[in-house]
Order: sequence, then structure tokens, then C-alpha cells
Amino acid sequence: ILPPGTNSITGVWRAQRISAANYPGDPADLQGNDILSVQYLPGSGGNFTSSPGDTIVFFTFRLPDDCTGGELALLDNGGAIVAAMAGES
Repeated sequence: ILPPGTNSITGVWRAQRISAANYPGDPADLQGNDILSVQYLPGSGGNFTSSPGDTIVFFTFRLPDDCTGGELALLDNGGAIVAAMAGES
């Protein structure tokens, strides 16, 4: 449940876990990481409007209590891993 006044994009989302075992490209592209890719499918949602500076909640997630010994990173569209996955490297 989102706090009142918070924007959210509803529609169809695709989530996929990508690892060296199922990645179709060079596994070195993933830099030793497993990736959870979350993509919004354009045109699948209702009417959504926002203004510059609005906070938009895309999704939330929780890690299990036994998830230790590593780092969590959010990748942006300008990073090397994302570019390699998109075939732009």
C-alpha cells in the first residue's frame, strides 16, 4: 500500500532473474552478478501523469533474513551491465 499522494505506475511489469546460466550473451557481461531485471511494458497501464520532481514508486522488494555476504546495487540505464544486456556494448 502506497502512502497517500504517492504516484505509482500500474500496468504490466516483467521481472526476470538473469544469471550466467541463462544469460544468452557472454556471462562476463554480468561481472559475476545475478541480475533481477524489472521492466515496465509501455502501453500496458492506465493513464499516468507526473510533473518534474514528483516521486514515482516503481516497485518495492524485501530480502530474506538469511541474505548476507554480498552487495545490493540498483543499476541505471547508463551502466556497463545494462548496456551489455541491451546489446549495446
